[in-house]
Amino acid sequence: MASQNVSEDHFQNHLETVRFLFDSKLDTMEAYTTKVIDICNKALTSGNIRHPPITHRIKKWESAEGTLRRRQRERIARQRLRTVVQSKGWSWPDWCRILGQEQCEEEIGPFQGPQQILDALHDFSGLRISLYFPGDVERVISLLSNRLQVTSKWRKDQDSDIAQKLENCIEVLNEPGAAGKAADLVKGEFPGYRATHLIVKLATKDIPPAKISPWKDIKVEIQIGTLIMHVWSEIEHDMLYKPLASQDQKISREEEQVLDIINGIVMTGEGALRQLETCIEIRQDQRTKDKSAFAISHHELGVWIEKYCSERAKPLVSHDWKSLPELFEILKTTGDHQHSKVESIVDEIFQDQDKEVRRDNISLFMLQVLCKGTFEAQPPSLELNGAGMLGPIAQFWATHFVHGLNMAIYLGVEDRFLCVDDTPKPSMTKILDILHPYHPYVRSVYKPFCS
Repeated sequence: MASQNVSEDHFQNHLETVRFLFDSKLDTMEAYTTKVIDICNKALTSGNIRHPPITHRIKKWESAEGTLRRRQRERIARQRLRTVVQSKGWSWPDWCRILGQEQCEEEIGPFQGPQQILDALHDFSGLRISLYFPGDVERVISLLSNRLQVTSKWRKDQDSDIAQKLENCIEVLNEPGAAGKAADLVKGEFPGYRATHLIVKLATKDIPPAKISPWKDIKVEIQIGTLIMHVWSEIEHDMLYKPLASQDQKISREEEQVLDIINGIVMTGEGALRQLETCIEIRQDQRTKDKSAFAISHHELGVWIEKYCSERAKPLVSHDWKSLPELFEILKTTGDHQHSKVESIVDEIFQDQDKEVRRDNISLFMLQVLCKGTFEAQPPSLELNGAGMLGPIAQFWATHFVHGLNMAIYLGVEDRFLCVDDTPKPSMTKILDILHPYHPYVRSVYKPFCS
């Protein structure tokens, strides 16, 4: 008991240090999380994934402290359980898998210092990606894995009192049929909330040079699951577990059984969503045969383009869609979002045999085809009225420049449109030196400009 009190005193002292570190990182975490959200949104758009807006939160200290105390209890209980498991000659990794604790296999024993405690707060910043259909979960994981460094991945159930369940496992391990009984203490009748959790870091290329030092060790947790599962998670956590935890109370066995039944209903709902997803795919497939139909969203437009390219034996390469929502809005404005017109535009792209058509460039190619049919695509002829046409010609190019720049910004490709020349420019007096008729003088720094 004395050693336990000493350990608790050490943990409390460490928490005070962690509190200071925590407060100092809040602004940094907010900026980092904003960057991660931006990358996630672009990734989901590139994969043509339908989803509600991504939500996020930065933990408040009161919540973080409660999480860290709970994880300290879990680490101690896990250490005791491992000792009992290994004393019976059983495999600890196998037991972690049975108990759904495989991601915590190495999280054993009390925290050893403030940095280890802070590192354990991998959900300091958290994102939630809610999806309409279960079939999109793996696609989203793949898309995010291509853009972010995934340091850990697991499927996780709702956070109930894990430490108490681990302690209960220890109590029954010496009874007959111990393995089955212990596993049943942790697992309910139904799987219930089982979102996929990713711990991610930004790729080096996405970190601004000025942020390399403060951002280098930051991680963010991303929860990926269906909308129905996340809604149930919010109800279960906010209306039951959270109020009880704040009063230092535990959920009753009767409440746990009722929740388990509701979990089963939620799982049935997930099954219904899978069936609905299949029905929608069948309906969309039928619409792809109707050449007079108009695309109702950029998602459907992408399906049409993808299917038609495959039928032409020219399947799109690269898994990234770019500018598809913008293309849809432009086609809808011009009235060219009819199925037959979309295919006609794609046909014209394929007339150029040298083009490599990909998901990330076909939107721009289609806009290029549209531009060919635009009125006044050529400037007025200077021969019509000589010097009198200089004004209309200048107006023509100025208008096209402004429209072109606006369109480039709208499509997010302004970096291809603008060229910034960083070579040093001479002042007016230096230009006079350079142009002197008898003794021109050019400083070496201006030679690239003059050449």
